[in-house]
Amino acid sequence: SAPHLNWTPKRCHSIIPARRMPDLPRGCSWDDLLRTSSALWCLLLLLLVWLTSSGAASLNRQGGSGLLFQTLCKASPGYLVQRVGSRRSVHREQRGASCVGAMPRGAFIVFEGLDRSGKSSQSQRLAASLKDKGHDVKAIRFPNREGPLGQLIDAFLRKDIDFTKRTCHHLFSSDRWEKQCEIQAAVLSGTTVISDRYAFSGVAYSSGAEGLPLEWCKNADSGLIAPDTVFYIDVSPEEANRRKGYGAERYEKLEIQRRVYSSYMHFSTQPYWHAIDGTKDIDSIAAEVCVKAEQVVSSVAASDAPVTTLWDNAPLQQSAKVAESTAVEGASSSSVTSRLQ
Repeated sequence: SAPHLNWTPKRCHSIIPARRMPDLPRGCSWDDLLRTSSALWCLLLLLLVWLTSSGAASLNRQGGSGLLFQTLCKASPGYLVQRVGSRRSVHREQRGASCVGAMPRGAFIVFEGLDRSGKSSQSQRLAASLKDKGHDVKAIRFPNREGPLGQLIDAFLRKDIDFTKRTCHHLFSSDRWEKQCEIQAAVLSGTTVISDRYAFSGVAYSSGAEGLPLEWCKNADSGLIAPDTVFYIDVSPEEANRRKGYGAERYEKLEIQRRVYSSYMHFSTQPYWHAIDGTKDIDSIAAEVCVKAEQVVSSVAASDAPVTTLWDNAPLQQSAKVAESTAVEGASSSSVTSRLQ
């Protein structure tokens, strides 16, 4: 009967002769093998427990270098996790309460100027120069013609579609808002962001070319991340026109550029505004810009100056709110694009 059966490997062998048990080495029994397997499983469980406790302890010791720490931070909405190259850096939404000691933030540098002023070339040269000197650099430009909003802007500038003046201004402003999370993440992780045009272009073109109230134009960009410095490549409309001539896009006309040039002067007294003589040769301009930019990058890193917002110099709002507004605007822009198509 079942209670009297001896369920050993030898007994199983006698019960099921069709499935012959493999021969074991001399001096080794199935009982020995089972005991060894159980011991190995116990060791694996102990190793798993040790790894888990070690990963938890790294929260306090390593400030985020362990895999468990990164996983916890990514799961928590109160943290912004950004990996830059081979380095991992973790920052809270509010820099005032960093993890174990936040790394110095990067600088946000903007280039402004008329069409054909040479600002795009200078922004590219500065990005390359800072990279050569070991800085982490991210180069962006506005308008960003690759996204859904950018496609609308590109069609507008090429005169394929029309908008009212105020709709046009909000369209360009929304394009800048779409990039805020990306800019914020880069700056807080120690990367210097270099932007070819920013909100100052929006104000100058909408108030100068379209005749909208300047303060109203500024209001749409209120709350954007404020740059640490702005390099304005100062070239007169006539000089810019003599270089290559203006193109065929909507604002590329001499008279419009004159009005935009006058509107840019509104910012000339601001402490962050650095006018660069754009009539000098390209290498001289690049050298001057590079020296001043390195001073800004070093100053920001040394002082760990807080990130502020445009026009009101207020502390930067939480990244979660920026992400939420960006997601809403992104969904709206996609909807507008689909309706126009």
